[in-house]
Amino acid sequence: MIKVLFISFYFAPFNCSGAVRVSKMAKYFARFGHDVRVVSAADQPFDTSLPLEIDEDKVVYTKWRDVSAPVYFLLGGRKKVLERGTALPFGLSKGFFKALGTFYKTLVHIPDGQRGWLKPAFRAGSELIEAWRPDVILASQPPLTSLMVADRLSRKFGVPWIADFRDLWSDPEYYGYLRFRRPLDQRIEKRVLASCSGISATSKMFADRLSSRHHKAAVEILNGYDLLPGLESYERSPGKPGELVLAYTGRAPYGRRDASPLFRAIKDTGEAGRGIRVRFYGTGLEHMRELAARIGVGANVEIVGGVPFLEALKAQRDADVLLLLQWNDPGEAGVYSGKIFEYIGARRPVLSVGYTKGVVADLIRERRIGKVLDDPAAIAEALSEWLEIKLRQGQIEDLPESCREGLSRMDQALKLERFIIDNLLPASESRTGQ
Repeated sequence: MIKVLFISFYFAPFNCSGAVRVSKMAKYFARFGHDVRVVSAADQPFDTSLPLEIDEDKVVYTKWRDVSAPVYFLLGGRKKVLERGTALPFGLSKGFFKALGTFYKTLVHIPDGQRGWLKPAFRAGSELIEAWRPDVILASQPPLTSLMVADRLSRKFGVPWIADFRDLWSDPEYYGYLRFRRPLDQRIEKRVLASCSGISATSKMFADRLSSRHHKAAVEILNGYDLLPGLESYERSPGKPGELVLAYTGRAPYGRRDASPLFRAIKDTGEAGRGIRVRFYGTGLEHMRELAARIGVGANVEIVGGVPFLEALKAQRDADVLLLLQWNDPGEAGVYSGKIFEYIGARRPVLSVGYTKGVVADLIRERRIGKVLDDPAAIAEALSEWLEIKLRQGQIEDLPESCREGLSRMDQALKLERFIIDNLLPASESRTGQ
């Protein structure tokens, strides 16, 4: 039995991608017979529909200070900012407020916007360790503050820890601050990672890069898919024979998830395109409606809004085709979104629009689960093919069960368990004298 302390700002029941990853890790480690504890944050700005799949008394939710609260107050409240399609202060699509917001974040968000969780999480972690000493700490980021908490706990108590990277830290991909601050983040990253005993990352590309930079053992732990109870037996609705339904679930940051090639493709299909429906499930997606209207396909697009986690998974099963929007930039090359694995779990064909290279494109092609396109003409051709199949057969068949082999959350938890046993437990034993 391994005693594992998870440090993660995001955790169930708060429904966001980061919470899903760590919640599933904790779930399977508990199922494997390990002793699991979690330190997370209370009062997060997400719905609470993500099932908590470990005992509630194993999780400590701490208070935290929101360093962006003054900004949200000036803009009319956090809820209004989120409804605009971004979770960032001053996150309007362009202009003065966006520039001012980026400047504010660059000066204040060190290492990130959850820095106000550092002290409460460290106190909670310290109390847990004093009463129940773990063999290993696993901290998942973003937010980067989670790694800083683990670093401090490890240095204080001598417990080895793993840094779990869902995104990179100071690398130029997805770097959200003004460039003059990047050297500072590089120094903080080097100092924090110096104390870790291993690194996990959501792609091999990122794991290899981080291992080379910090001279640590590293492992690729994919996000994977997991089927909630009852979902495997859920009977999907094929919908109307003459209607092709595409579904998108989750957030779509403005400027990095561009649906315009798809919308232009729908317009190019002419009269046949009237039977194509694109449904967006999630919050902050109103810009998709506006974009579709400008291109002239507003009638084809439906913004359903946020739905509970299980309902989102059912919507994936009911769709004819699942839509994945990739940032059309080389910075996307090593990024696996959690969404692609949920889509694979749903066993529905995938249409990836945007970047046509990188790990996601390779996965879709190797597993033969869909199409990777960025040209409106090619997308229009693919839509026409799927629509013809729907008209002829009444439905588009599920992908084979084999398409998701080795990609479950349990598979990834087993891989992480082996990494801990091979790389951290000997160090743990030598430090604790066990």
